[in-house]
Amino acid sequence: MMKFKPTTLFELAIVDRDHADASVRVTGICSDSRYVQQGDLFVARDGVNHRGIDFVAQAAKAGAVAAIIECPDSKSGALSSVSIPVFHVDDLVNKAGFLASKMLDNPSHKMTVIGITGTNGKTSCAHYIAQALTALGKKTALIGTVGNGFPDSLETATHTTPDSIRLQQLLAGFYEQGADAVVMEVSSHALDQGRVAGVQFDAAALTNLSRDHLDYHGSMQAYADAKSRLFLGSAATGVPVRIALNADDDFGCKLAKQLQQANQPFFRYSVNPSVSVDVSVKRSVLNAQGVTLDIVLPSGDIHFDAAVVGGFNISNLLLVVSVLAQLDFTNEEIETAMAQVSAVPGRMECLVKAGFPAAIIDYAHTPDALEKALQAARKHCEQKLWIVFGCGGDRDTGKRVEMAIIAEKFADKVIVTSDNPRTEAADEIIEMIMQGFSCLENVIQISTREDAITMALQSAGPDDLVLVAGKGHEDYQEIMGVKYPFSDKQVVEDLMGGLANDA
Repeated sequence: MMKFKPTTLFELAIVDRDHADASVRVTGICSDSRYVQQGDLFVARDGVNHRGIDFVAQAAKAGAVAAIIECPDSKSGALSSVSIPVFHVDDLVNKAGFLASKMLDNPSHKMTVIGITGTNGKTSCAHYIAQALTALGKKTALIGTVGNGFPDSLETATHTTPDSIRLQQLLAGFYEQGADAVVMEVSSHALDQGRVAGVQFDAAALTNLSRDHLDYHGSMQAYADAKSRLFLGSAATGVPVRIALNADDDFGCKLAKQLQQANQPFFRYSVNPSVSVDVSVKRSVLNAQGVTLDIVLPSGDIHFDAAVVGGFNISNLLLVVSVLAQLDFTNEEIETAMAQVSAVPGRMECLVKAGFPAAIIDYAHTPDALEKALQAARKHCEQKLWIVFGCGGDRDTGKRVEMAIIAEKFADKVIVTSDNPRTEAADEIIEMIMQGFSCLENVIQISTREDAITMALQSAGPDDLVLVAGKGHEDYQEIMGVKYPFSDKQVVEDLMGGLANDA
């Protein structure tokens, strides 16, 4: 982990030069009192279920030399016996990232940093861009759902976007390892909680916006407002940011109008040839190996074959091309790079073995993502299309019925099972999902996920296709606070091998 550059409270602009504590020397910064080290500045941020001010004493005992808090609380006795100076800092949720960036010598200023946001497709787009930049000779790191690091050595991530201090440390570490660029998935939670504050983005792109995370944001408007900060906030910094927006998405169109009013340039992309945009599709052909595309750019047409499955991936590929074009790569370079793009683990990842139904592993866990995954799978399916899915516990319950309606509409056979039930009972989640079906003739309930996948693979014909949706790359299943080892992909691979031996 990268070390912070020692500095003073004055140099961090926490106090004035003539303040009594101006020369207090800070050697690190931390927002979790459990991990405070000697010399740290403690950022006492409030959480969903806790007040940061209540942990200042613990941080001081662990070695913190000063603390900053969001709001002074005259009614609280939490600071009465604290031995370190404590300062009130406005907008603390965003301030921490800038402080960490400064103490690490502003790592994002030294690399090309690209942020991808949207409900669906963030992971695929981020990996495709990293693959393309790598093919163009740019050493590129990734930060996102599948993991953090360089594409061939990702470390497991606990959040799509890390907290602001950890994020700056990751960026600094990537720079020290020779990274030319970093591609980052930027979640709505991260934007709302200031996790990317202090990051200087060179490019930002939107995939789409559909229902998700309403348990956190409360409304689609609040969700959209959080996403918009990546673009409208970047436009306000004065730093030139290349922006790519999906013209086929209502939210993307609204953002375009807002950016026009702010005189912020951007590219729009669309899969609809009748829409006037900067990047569009002239011809597309889906095949067993992936997709063949002819794309129109302001600088001319390009052509390439990409080894990715699913018609919706065309939109993802257009986003990637839009970003590359704005980073001043030539058409020839873009064609070469896009030909190197391949499937992302757990994102429409196709497993095929002679004599068995093809299986696709995908992370689709929202109504929109499930619909797109099923529509894409249908184009690669010769006979019946099966779907195995569930819904996560402790999350937006309103989407459960919606996903049932979509599964019934677009699949021939449906198996409803558990996902990550978390602290809810799996059977109760399944019961809520089942309320969305109008006919149960082609629907089966199997609460144990491994049994559900087994049922699908054993019952489907060799020319059928089984879509296993919801968990994608995840290698665990969370039940009552415990994460048990579990991988959809591993289950499918084991079944295909086992079934082959029984034949």
